[in-house]
Amino acid sequence: MRSALRLVLFPMILLVLPTSAEESIVGAVKTLSGNASLQRDGSEYPLVIGMPIYQHDLVETTVNGQLGITFRDNSRIAIGPSSRVAISQFAFKPAQRQYGFVVQLLHGTMEYISGLTAKLSPNSISIETPTSTIAVRGTHLLTRAE
Repeated sequence: MRSALRLVLFPMILLVLPTSAEESIVGAVKTLSGNASLQRDGSEYPLVIGMPIYQHDLVETTVNGQLGITFRDNSRIAIGPSSRVAISQFAFKPAQRQYGFVVQLLHGTMEYISGLTAKLSPNSISIETPTSTIAVRGTHLLTRAE
């Protein structure tokens, strides 16, 4: 029974490991309803609760999908149905004073709730859409891109 469980879990663990030593987990899927997928390094995976998110990941929800991601600095984004969001940049290293949070809303709806990065370095946060860039200065934002 344990060996069968290991055979099932080992490939799943490989899906969530970083592709290089420099990459690290920037967040994780905290809520999910319906269907959503993740594109990483040219491959596509179904999202599940608890799945780690890395810089440069692209997440996409279907017409019935919604998901929430919590980042290491406790920032949160909620992604609505039929949406595509790219995690362009995330840096949260308070000891080195390195901060950055850039998310691209390519299509659909997204809600952003700020975390520690907004308090420590508010100029480090932006949300990009196909037609504009939003410099976030507040703590809560809801945006839509067609």
